[in-house]
Amino acid sequence: SFKPFLPLLHCTQIPVIQLWAVWAIHHVCSTDRARYIRIMREEKLYDLIQKLYFDQISSDHCDKSTIQLLNSILHLLEPYYSNNHKNSSAVAS
Repeated sequence: SFKPFLPLLHCTQIPVIQLWAVWAIHHVCSTDRARYIRIMREEKLYDLIQKLYFDQISSDHCDKSTIQLLNSILHLLEPYYSNNHKNSSAVAS
């Protein structure tokens, strides 16, 4: 489950905490994509990751590492979500 990461993903006051949570999600998704895609679907995490990505790129205090990892997660997941999220596939290249 990714539930323990949710409070950390929302921790914008201490960016390194959010960065660690994003890194951890990226790590497991890139090592065992099939398993964690299912969990992310069940926990509806794709929309949150996408929101965090857009929040980061529009922030004056954005963290480039966090942006890169969020973008990478979205690219890893996009093929699995493109059928379910036809209108929300705006991921940076």
